[in-house]
Amino acid sequence: MTAEWIAERIAENALKVISKVTITKTIILPVSPDITKKKLNYIERLSARVTYAVTLYLDIIIKNDITKLSEANEYRESIARKMGLSSAFVQCARDMALEMYRSYKKLHKEWLKKVRKLEKAVEKAKSGNKSKVRKLEKKLKRLKERKPSLPVVRRKQPIFFDKRIGAIVFSNCRKFKVWAKISTLKKYETIYIPLITYPYADKHLKWKIKGFRLLYNHRLGRWEVHVTVEKEVKVHIKSYAGADLGMKRLAYIRQIGGENRVLSFPKENYNFFKRMHELNNRIAKLQRKGKTKALKRLKQKRRNVARDFRRKLAREIASQVTNTIIFVGHPKNVRDEYFKGNGSRNLRKRVNRWAFKEFGELLVLKLRENGNHAELIGESWSTKTCCICDSRNTIVNDRDFYCKDCNASIDRDDNGQANILKKGLKKKRVYEAVWPLPLQQLKAVTWPARPRRGSRDPARSGG
Repeated sequence: MTAEWIAERIAENALKVISKVTITKTIILPVSPDITKKKLNYIERLSARVTYAVTLYLDIIIKNDITKLSEANEYRESIARKMGLSSAFVQCARDMALEMYRSYKKLHKEWLKKVRKLEKAVEKAKSGNKSKVRKLEKKLKRLKERKPSLPVVRRKQPIFFDKRIGAIVFSNCRKFKVWAKISTLKKYETIYIPLITYPYADKHLKWKIKGFRLLYNHRLGRWEVHVTVEKEVKVHIKSYAGADLGMKRLAYIRQIGGENRVLSFPKENYNFFKRMHELNNRIAKLQRKGKTKALKRLKQKRRNVARDFRRKLAREIASQVTNTIIFVGHPKNVRDEYFKGNGSRNLRKRVNRWAFKEFGELLVLKLRENGNHAELIGESWSTKTCCICDSRNTIVNDRDFYCKDCNASIDRDDNGQANILKKGLKKKRVYEAVWPLPLQQLKAVTWPARPRRGSRDPARSGG
C-alpha cells in the first residue's frame, strides 16, 4: 500500500469541494511629515479626547464589573455630553474599554483555574515525595506572582474610523495618491490627511476596505493609519493536510492526496541562527551593564530580524501547498512547563525563544494567500497519542514514536501531524466522510527519512 493508492481513494471520495476563504490584512500607512500644523493639532486633540473617554468608560466598567454591551450603553450619553464627542467616537471608546476588561477577565479566569489545580496537586502530593512537593510549591509561587493586573490607560489610544466618520480616499495627485478623510467634531466639516504609500500597500488597497485606525507610534515617533482590508477567494479542495510545528523541524506537513512533505531547515538558514545567537549574547552583556538605551535599540533589531525570518519561512512553506485544507497545530501553553528551575536550561531557552503562535498565524495567512483553506488548531496530546489506535500508552524517544498497544513504530512528527489532521477533520464534522482508510493501515505507508544522526540543531541558537 502506497501514498499513490491513498490519493486514488481520496479521488473516489469526491473531494471536489469549493471553499470560500476570507483573507484579512492590515496595511500600515504613515502620515506624511508635510501635514499642516492645524491638521496635526486637530489629530492630537481628538486623540486626547478619545483617550480620556476610554479612561472614563474603563473606570465605570471596572467599578460595576460590566462585560455586556447593553449595560455599557447606559453610560454612553453621559460620557458623550461630558467629552463633547459624537456617538461614533464614544462608541469607539466603549468598544476599546470593553475589550480591555474582557481580556483581563479571560486571563484572570484561566490564571485562577491553574492556581486551584496546582493547589490541589500540592495537597495531594504532601503525603508522598517531599522533593515533588517543593517543586510544585515553587511552581505555584511563580504562578501567583504572575497574577493578571487590571487594565490601565497610559498612552494615547487608537481611534477607529468606520464609514460614518471616515474613509480612505484616492486621488490623482502625484505626491499623495491616498488620503484619510476624517470627520471633525463640527457638523459637515471634514479634513484630509495625506498618507505615504508604497507598492505593497497600493496592491492591497485594491481589496475591500473595512475601516481604519489612526494611532501614534511611540517607538517611531509618528502618526500612522492602519487600514484593514479583506478579500474573499475560492479554494478548490483537492487534498487534506496536517502541519506539526516544532523546533528541530519547524514545520512537518503530510498531505493526504499528495506526497509527503517534510520541511526542515536548509543549510543557508544557519546564518540566521548564528546572527540571533550573537544578538542574544550582546543583549545579555548590555543587561548586566544596565545600558538601557543601547539595549532598547538592540532588542528592536533582534525582533525585526526574527520577524523577517519567520515571514520568509512561512512564505517558503506556503508556496509548496495549494488547493488543500490544512490544519496548523498550535502548541498552546508550551512555555508553562519550562520555567526556571524545571528541566534543562538549554531546552528552556530554545522553547522560550521561538514564537510558536506568531509563526503559526503567519503560516495560516500565507497558506490562505496561496489558495488553501488553513486553520490554527490546538494540538494538546498530539505527540503522545497514537494516531492509529488513539492510545496514550506510548513511548516517545527523540524522533521515534512507539505504541505499546498496537505496536506501531513511526516518526514522531508524522504521528503528531496525523493527530492534528484528525482533530481538525472532526472539528469540521467531515472526518468519517473524508478519511480514506482505516487508521490501522496507515502504518504501512513509507515514512520519510529521518535527519542524519549528529546533525546540528539550529533551534539551539534561538530565534
